[in-house]
Amino acid sequence: MEVFFLNKVFKSVEEQIKLLESRGLKFSDKAKAQAYLLTNNYYSIINGYSKIFMDSDSDKYISGATFDEIISLYFFNRELRKTLLDSLLLAEHHLKSILAYRFEEYYQGKKEAYLDVSSFNHEKSLDISYIITKISRTITNKSRYKNNAINHYREKYNFVPLWVMVEFLEFGDILTLIKVLPTDLQNKIAHDCYNFIKRENKDSEHGQFSPNIMISFIEVLKDLRNACAHDDVLLNFNSIKTAIYYPYLHDIHDSIIRDDDKTRRTVYCAMIILECFISNNEFAILNNTVRKRFRNLENKVHSVSLDKILSELGFPQEWQRRDPLPQLS
Repeated sequence: MEVFFLNKVFKSVEEQIKLLESRGLKFSDKAKAQAYLLTNNYYSIINGYSKIFMDSDSDKYISGATFDEIISLYFFNRELRKTLLDSLLLAEHHLKSILAYRFEEYYQGKKEAYLDVSSFNHEKSLDISYIITKISRTITNKSRYKNNAINHYREKYNFVPLWVMVEFLEFGDILTLIKVLPTDLQNKIAHDCYNFIKRENKDSEHGQFSPNIMISFIEVLKDLRNACAHDDVLLNFNSIKTAIYYPYLHDIHDSIIRDDDKTRRTVYCAMIILECFISNNEFAILNNTVRKRFRNLENKVHSVSLDKILSELGFPQEWQRRDPLPQLS
């Protein structure tokens, strides 16, 4: 008989189902549920996705809660992660391109300026030491092997431009590089990112998209990217850092994001932050795909309202009923 380690005691899948039934969870097909629990981690599925279906005052499930609903929420979370990660990778690509271009423009004629401490804001000495060491080690490691761009540039040109180097750096390293740049160079990058969010009404007062705002946004995106890449439950997501309130962006989407720090650490806040780092059409595709994911979930989950799930992710109520954004086919 198949057994699993559960709450420090081994339980068979049959015992797992009996335990869930004793707590009020309904099963439409126990054989199917047993097969599912056999091939999927009980802890990941039940502990990760069933909390929203439980009575807050007991360890019982709310009336009408089903195993199928928990699985539907699990698949929703998986698809939402994939959708967000696609857009996060686009944002990372754009940021790397902008950073490399502006840095090389700023330090024209200075080869591998990113390895020189004088190229950075001296007040950020610890971050400077970290990023220079990280880049140096990456160059050393990659130079040992053929068939990569770092080795090619080192052998042929005896230096590696940043537009090559950035492709070997993680998102967190890009964030660190931006944080230690001189302020005027940070301003150029922030202005380039601001161009993503210019709307049709170009005469309106948008407010300055400062480096501090930009960096706070990237910090939130970094946390979400890590969550998506490591298969985290997004219902539990709160970024470590808080995005700075930027009225032009936040108020366009919803007044729900204002001075409350909690609202600027959620999945919803991170999603709209992406508008600063991807094109209008890329953001429209993201927005409309997430909207579709919620509408599909609404058809499968009935014991709790979709608004409760939206709220857990930081979204406004009935967000899924908003009109889709225009996008190119």
